[in-house]
Amino acid sequence: MSSLTSIFQQHRSKWQFILLSGLFMLVIWFATKSYNLFLFGLPLVVIFTYFSLTNFKWLWYLMIFLMPLSITDAEFFGKLAGVTFPTDFLAIMLLGIVVFKMVTERVWLFEFKNHPIPIIIGIQLLWLIFAATASDMPVVSWKYFAAYLWLLLGFFFLPTVLFRDKKVMFRFFQLVSVSFIIALVVILFLYVSTGRNPFGLRFNPG
Repeated sequence: MSSLTSIFQQHRSKWQFILLSGLFMLVIWFATKSYNLFLFGLPLVVIFTYFSLTNFKWLWYLMIFLMPLSITDAEFFGKLAGVTFPTDFLAIMLLGIVVFKMVTERVWLFEFKNHPIPIIIGIQLLWLIFAATASDMPVVSWKYFAAYLWLLLGFFFLPTVLFRDKKVMFRFFQLVSVSFIIALVVILFLYVSTGRNPFGLRFNPG
C-alpha cells in the first residue's frame, strides 16, 4: 500500500491529468449523446477555474486586456443594464478568488502601512454602506457598492501589489495599448464601412 502511495505521489500530476482527461471525455460523450450543448463548455469552465485559483494574475491580465473591448448594452443585458461584459464578471471572479485565497491561506496580500489613500478609500466605503442602508433605492445603492468593491480590487489594490514587479507593469501597458488599438481599429472600420457614427460616438464635438 505504501509503495502505491509513493508511486502516486511521484506521478501525481500525471494521474491528475489522466483523471481530468477521462472526466472531460465522459462529459463530452454525455453531451453528444444528450444533445446538451451547454455541457461542452463545462471542461473549459473547470480549466478556467483551475488556472484562476492557482494563479489569479493571468485572470487580472485578461480583465485588463478586455477592459477597452467590453460592452454595456441595455437592450442586450435587459435587467442587468449597467453591467459591463465581460470586465465586471471577471472582476467579480477575481474578487472572490482573492478573498478565498486570503481566508484559506491566512495571508493578507495588501500592505499599505497607513498610507492616506487606502484610509480615504476605507472612509468612503463606510460612507457608501451608510448611504446604501438609508437609501430609498437599496438595490441600486448596493449594486453600486458591490461594483465599487470589485473594481477597487482589480484596478487599485492588485496593481499596488503586482506593480512591484516591473515586468508586470510593462506587460500591463502592453495589454492596454494593444487592446485600445484593437478597439480603435474596430470603431474606425465600422465608421468607414457604414458611413455613420458607430455607438453614438462624437468624433467632432461642438
